[in-house]
Amino acid sequence: MLEYKKSRIRDKVKHSFKLITNALRGSHYFKPYIGFKKYNLIIYDDIFPSEKSLFRFIEFNYYISAFKNTKVLSTGSALRFLEGTESFNSIRNEFLLKRKDAKVYFYKGLVNFNTQLLYCVFLSNAYRIIDLVDYYKIPFVFTLYPGGGFRLHNEQSDIKLKRILESPNLKKVIVTQRITLDYLLAKGVCSKDKISYIFGVVGDVESKTNHLPKQRLGSEKHTFDICFVAAKYTPLGIDKGYDTFIAVAKKLVKISSIFHFHVVGGFNSDDIDISEISNNITFYGFQNINFLNTFFKSKDLILSPNIPFQLADGAFDGFPLGTCIEASLNGVAIMACDELNQNDGYINEEEIIIIKPHVSEIVNKILIYKDNYSKLLAISEGGRKKTLELYSHDKQLNTRYTILKEFIK
Repeated sequence: MLEYKKSRIRDKVKHSFKLITNALRGSHYFKPYIGFKKYNLIIYDDIFPSEKSLFRFIEFNYYISAFKNTKVLSTGSALRFLEGTESFNSIRNEFLLKRKDAKVYFYKGLVNFNTQLLYCVFLSNAYRIIDLVDYYKIPFVFTLYPGGGFRLHNEQSDIKLKRILESPNLKKVIVTQRITLDYLLAKGVCSKDKISYIFGVVGDVESKTNHLPKQRLGSEKHTFDICFVAAKYTPLGIDKGYDTFIAVAKKLVKISSIFHFHVVGGFNSDDIDISEISNNITFYGFQNINFLNTFFKSKDLILSPNIPFQLADGAFDGFPLGTCIEASLNGVAIMACDELNQNDGYINEEEIIIIKPHVSEIVNKILIYKDNYSKLLAISEGGRKKTLELYSHDKQLNTRYTILKEFIK
């Protein structure tokens, strides 16, 4: 036993020296090992602790509190989609000032992978870590969200998916859309008992259980406000429907100056020419949840004309988008496309407005609800109540916690 400990110490000293040497040379050195200290949970991610990927921010923070001795390893590699020039270190340092009990580390150097369970979200993250997981025989669970490299009927995606799901160390895969559940079962690469279906995504529900004050057309404001909230992954945003949103805006402004449009996320006035509606559109860039909670108070509608298979063959989004969920929780009516029939809870025209990605149809729908504003308000409130139900703490966080807790003693 003593010789074993001495060997471990020598190994750690050797790699510490290599780490320092490589740091001085400016290179990226990474060395996984199984150390003396054992964590209850290690979370592997590529964005956390950024608040601008809100579902991760809420979910991972919950696990940090719920499972003592939890560590988060983040590569920060996907921050470029959300944060612009802000560095991982600056985001991490700001987070740790508020959350001093958290253990969040950049994924480099000597990394101890001694843990009861490893957890991550998205196919791309699971695939990056799977060889290491199998080498060290680490039990793991992951959430297979739409996006993040997961595509339907795509050879490369299927190869990665098969590699992960056939791992002897996989304990559970959480899927969030019925189309994903059906796809996995049809492929036959994972037994049904290893799949847990939880519709939707973790949202900021707890702070919005009470009715929120809204600014309404006619009494508190004089504009009909329509917003678009999404990250930018393609030049014209065709996957999220940004091009459709701008086309709708141009037609509506010609009909009435009452319409005003608001864009939050990765788009700006240079992406598509907006000169003819420049007085009726505002761009905000990426924003955090505190901004959005105030922002949504004056918005009547969030428009989400996203369509599948535009970002890449087989690529699709979850339904509804996480930004739509946040808008709904703040009493904003959702008008969204559902080309893959992923809706698993909302009643159309009572709790949500489902549309086709056609400019003329969307324009006509908006005009109908502008003229029948009380109906729109009813849909907003019906949608808010349904969103509170579907995305409740019990259905989302508690269900996920119970799954992870099964493998953490």
